[in-house]
Amino acid sequence: MGTVTILGRAGCGACIFTERAFELAGLSFVVVDVDEDEDAAAIAREVAGELGRSELPIVLCEDGSRWAGLQLDRIAGLVRAA
Repeated sequence: MGTVTILGRAGCGACIFTERAFELAGLSFVVVDVDEDEDAAAIAREVAGELGRSELPIVLCEDGSRWAGLQLDRIAGLVRAA
């Protein structure tokens, strides 16, 4: 599966649930807070715009796949591929 980066922020419910889903699935990930990292914030805005979404988290996978928001079906797909 490779590296997964979750761009989120403290207190974001969907971010917290996404991180927890990754933990429960035993998937490795790195969290970057967009409020603390300007580059991450810029990437989150860019990807959200490309996806036509305006929500966090933004999930970036090493294989180039990415999504916005809490998407348990996408996380399940990563589990199946692992």
